[in-house]
Amino acid sequence: TILGIMVDTLTPFMLRATGISATPVASLLTQIVYNKAAHNAENPAIIDWHKFKIEVRGSEQKTKNGTAYALHFKNITMFGDPQIEQTMFQQSAILLGQGNLLALEGGQSSASLPATPAREPAVNQSPAPKVNVIENYSPETKSAPAAAAPTPSPAPRKTAKLNMDI
Repeated sequence: TILGIMVDTLTPFMLRATGISATPVASLLTQIVYNKAAHNAENPAIIDWHKFKIEVRGSEQKTKNGTAYALHFKNITMFGDPQIEQTMFQQSAILLGQGNLLALEGGQSSASLPATPAREPAVNQSPAPKVNVIENYSPETKSAPAAAAPTPSPAPRKTAKLNMDI
């Protein structure tokens, strides 16, 4: 699954690549991971995914099982413009629900971020029902209650021999 943002409209999208598109997606991810320019300058273990502009195309392929659509990734480049990179970083942080990254990126410390409100304790909430409890189990003796009598096995089936000449 690839999460992306259209550059011209800032519209988010999600691509789920399966089947014939799985190999191009794996190749794309490999190209980005092994690109040294993609890694964060402060922490090389972090990849700055928001710095890449990738043109995505699709092609229709006829197979014996029907029509399949394959994804192709062309023109994998970096933006190079810090203004666009910052906009993409902000949009991706908002979409991923990581608004705290925006404050930290802007130079604020994490102490100045608004605190998350504490949850109120549940009132008059009964405990969860117990599942698969053995009623007569005593931990002192470590013995479970006697098992019920075994059910009788069904009577054997009568089968007839069929003589077939092939």
